[in-house]
Amino acid sequence: MILSMRELYDDESISLKDAIIRFGNGCSGVIVSESGLLMTNYHCALRYVEQVSTKECDYLSEGYWAEEKPEIPIEGLSVRRLIKMEDVTDSLRGVDGSILPEKERKEKIEILEKGCTDKMFGYEGKVAPMFSGNRYYLCQYQVFDDIRMVGVPPLSLGKFGKDADNWMWPRHTADFALFRIYANQDNLPASYSPENVPYRPKRFAPISLKPLKEGDFTFILGFPGSTDQHKHSEVLSNLVEVSYPIQIDLMSKYLALLSSYMERDASFEMRNTAQYGSVSNVMKRYQGFITGMNRSQGIEKRKDEEAFFEECLRKDSVSYTKYGSLLDEMKQVEQEKVAYAIPYSMYLHFPSLTKNASKLEEWAESIYRQSALTDTIRLHALLENHLDSLKKDPAVSLINEITGLYVNKVWCCLPQLSQRLDSLKKEYVTARMALFGAEDCWPDANGTMRFSYGTIKGYQNKDKAHPYYTTLESMFQKVKTGNAEYAVPPSFQALYEKREFGDYAVNGTIPTCFIATNHTVGGNSGSPVFNASGELIGLNFDRNWEGTISDVMYDESVCRNITVDMRYVLFIIDKYAEASSILKELVIHK
Repeated sequence: MILSMRELYDDESISLKDAIIRFGNGCSGVIVSESGLLMTNYHCALRYVEQVSTKECDYLSEGYWAEEKPEIPIEGLSVRRLIKMEDVTDSLRGVDGSILPEKERKEKIEILEKGCTDKMFGYEGKVAPMFSGNRYYLCQYQVFDDIRMVGVPPLSLGKFGKDADNWMWPRHTADFALFRIYANQDNLPASYSPENVPYRPKRFAPISLKPLKEGDFTFILGFPGSTDQHKHSEVLSNLVEVSYPIQIDLMSKYLALLSSYMERDASFEMRNTAQYGSVSNVMKRYQGFITGMNRSQGIEKRKDEEAFFEECLRKDSVSYTKYGSLLDEMKQVEQEKVAYAIPYSMYLHFPSLTKNASKLEEWAESIYRQSALTDTIRLHALLENHLDSLKKDPAVSLINEITGLYVNKVWCCLPQLSQRLDSLKKEYVTARMALFGAEDCWPDANGTMRFSYGTIKGYQNKDKAHPYYTTLESMFQKVKTGNAEYAVPPSFQALYEKREFGDYAVNGTIPTCFIATNHTVGGNSGSPVFNASGELIGLNFDRNWEGTISDVMYDESVCRNITVDMRYVLFIIDKYAEASSILKELVIHK
């Protein structure tokens, strides 16, 4: 049975949107039981697993399943569920019909948000701009702060392939984690207390074990963070040719340094695994963005869009008089802005380097030799007794010099140029909405709930055509290479070799991941992927490398979202973790 629109989303009655949550500050998730059990991605949970891990209880390496053990409270973690959304644009207009100036608008927004806030029920209001500030929506959320870890696979499975496979297809990553929402006796949000009980949700998602095939309809509900589908072609060009290449170079150097310390110190590695993964994630995304833009000829396509816009404007003299210079102004501002791209990215625009450029290595060695920052004993002595002397330290002086010049030469101008570009883009979207209608304009992601849809579909990259799914068979082909990033726990390998796959097998093996054409971006991590009946078939956890262009444009020939198959998730919970109590909570449709 196909889900109706009201069953999908309805502010007035219970709908599937009531099972969707925003996990922490940057991921999505889904409630999967009547006792507040939720699923999200492992990589979204990683920082919290680190937080509660110790040498004695190494949940990173071993995983954790609260089968006969307590569910672990996670300090600082909260989840939000959307109660309702309301278009409040008219409340933010002046007497002339235009959006209020910033100061007045902020004051009005604060009033609107307070009207939706109720601490007793855990409600908070948040006004979000849409269409580059041409419309505003008031979102009411219910916030839960007592969240406890229920089950996570070991890092070797939850991050299988690690950096080698990140942003890549094919994938075999068990990128899932289980937490539980707790509430007070009245089923309302409350701070952590031993007296709290599992939350009873209005709606939770059933899980499907039905076979998947190419061409099947899928959809996603989640909280994607940010897109910019109206970014000017000149901005795209500068990202591809200037900003991203610089940042990629810097990040690769930082990761090499971080890796050298992680290899020598297990405690340092435990504390910095998430940080390393985060930086590596961004670097690889930038690399994929450049490749994807070149492959899809994205800059040329954006220029064609802009040319068509100007052609349509010329047909209306009033519109052309008002908006005809917009794109040229945007290009001019971006050309001014790109001059700051290198120092902004590098934060190394200072004269000391220029003065010592001919003997840079000697200069660096001299600073390193003289600075107290390289000697823990000297540094502690200065911090305790001679703080003024520390300010004269050559390394500290260098840092101050860098910061001062950055503030005075870069940060003094960059925000103003960015604000000017945003203002022009708002006018551009206004003009596009007037010409083509709002339905033809992207409402860019901004952390609010979004729906996207697509079909299960394989992928053709430059070298090879890949099927839409992966299995344990192809996973263990990677394991057999001996690459440390493809190591798995011995017990998992033994389970595979016994081939006791239960109800989760398809054609004699376990499906691990699949890809589809849903439009996703950062923040969609952990988003539930549903079939047409609203049954959970997987958790979105990544995009393909070239598909990272979906931040600024969507091209179905290039863009795929990557999902961990629920049959793989259940196989691990059931056969590997032997977490029967967790399994009993779930509603599974075969």
